[in-house]
Amino acid sequence: MFGLDIKLFNLLFSYCYKLGSAFDLGAFEGFIIYLGVIALGLTGSLNQIQRKKKNDY
Repeated sequence: MFGLDIKLFNLLFSYCYKLGSAFDLGAFEGFIIYLGVIALGLTGSLNQIQRKKKNDY
């Protein structure tokens, strides 16, 4: 189980590092960019659901 945790961390770190490197930044900044994209997508989909529920009634 411990080996899986390390592999998952390395995978997450490598993706964040690649994204950060694309903008000449580090892994932490890449993680912040990923969080921003996820938050933007989540709020957009929640807004669509709320608008759909308002139109149904």
